[in-house]
Amino acid sequence: PLIIALFCAVFASPAFAEDDCTRSASVGVGTGYVYSSTGGFGTEKPVTQNDITIHCGNWSSNLWMSAELTGHRNDEIDATVSYSNTLWDSGLDFSITAAYYLIGFEGPGAGLGSAKNDFGFAGIEVGRPFHIGTATVRPLVEFASYIPLDGSRALKFVRTGADMKIPLSDRWSVSLSPGVSFDLDGGKRFDGWAAVTYTFDNEWAISAGIKKVGSDQAGLLTLSFPL
Repeated sequence: PLIIALFCAVFASPAFAEDDCTRSASVGVGTGYVYSSTGGFGTEKPVTQNDITIHCGNWSSNLWMSAELTGHRNDEIDATVSYSNTLWDSGLDFSITAAYYLIGFEGPGAGLGSAKNDFGFAGIEVGRPFHIGTATVRPLVEFASYIPLDGSRALKFVRTGADMKIPLSDRWSVSLSPGVSFDLDGGKRFDGWAAVTYTFDNEWAISAGIKKVGSDQAGLLTLSFPL
């Protein structure tokens, strides 16, 4: 699709090739893939989930993929561009995100080569980080809209929660992200992410975590590293 070509052009642009840009990637395997806001499984089969990210000043660009280890019938590729900044001297930070989700559901006329099941995404998140001892806690609120390309009704959510990082030692840390998502057409669901991370001398890190949305959950083991 055109949006992916534009995303690749962003990655290759001079603005994302500056020396002060940072680049990172991750590779992971999981027991399944649970959707973040809506709940439900993209697939309950084992998956590999990998991504690459470039940060340049206030801008970041990410390419993420999830693929079944067997079958490859419910795969997904997400292309995301974000802008982040602080709100003057208030201590608040915010990010504005636009994304395109290529979703390869099973079915006639579907797959990653078709836009039948694809979504656009637009969202804004506002948070306020602070410290409790050595821990960092960031309460947040997010407004998100998922826009199906088949012309059906957009899915709109408000999510409140908090991101927390708790150092256990120089190398070990625990990350928690509990929250609740409200569907603006009615309904709510609790969600959360919890992970334990070990960081190596070379900035490589390995983490084991679990993601839960409503009654659905999946585990993920991830290796992340700088590029």
